Amino acid sequence: MKTFSDIEAILHAHEVRFRRARSVVLAAASVWLMVSFYAVIIHSAEFFARAGGLGAGLILVAFAITASLRQTYQIDLLKALILVLRAEHKGTPPLSLADRDHHLELIERLMARSDRRSIAVRLFDVGITLTATLQWAYGDLVANYIFICGSFRC
Repeated sequence: MKTFSDIEAILHAHEVRFRRARSVVLAAASVWLMVSFYAVIIHSAEFFARAGGLGAGLILVAFAITASLRQTYQIDLLKALILVLRAEHKGTPPLSLADRDHHLELIERLMARSDRRSIAVRLFDVGITLTATLQWAYGDLVANYIFICGSFRC
């Protein structure tokens, strides 16, 4: 059985992976923006609209990855919480009240931080997905009007 120090090390490693999940979302958004920018440079309204479909797909995949990492992290946090509350570790002496409070406080802080970060990532995901979907649907009209010929149809 693992000790509480081992469990805390595992939780911190998960937190690092969970933080890296944000970079997956940012990478997907960056690819979408670069492809959209390229479509504007080459003056292709159709390609600009299709870039919205690419962006929506990439962001949805990134969202699935971040949700999976978050779920794994939260499951491990709950397992750690159960172990702290049970305090039935083979080879580990019973926890004093101060030690138990320390471990519970650490787990509570990690869960709160995870929740704050996941809310921000989810809001970003939803906003980017909505924007990319609108680009996919109406991107050719917007590109024609703003970037290419000054009207909705060229």
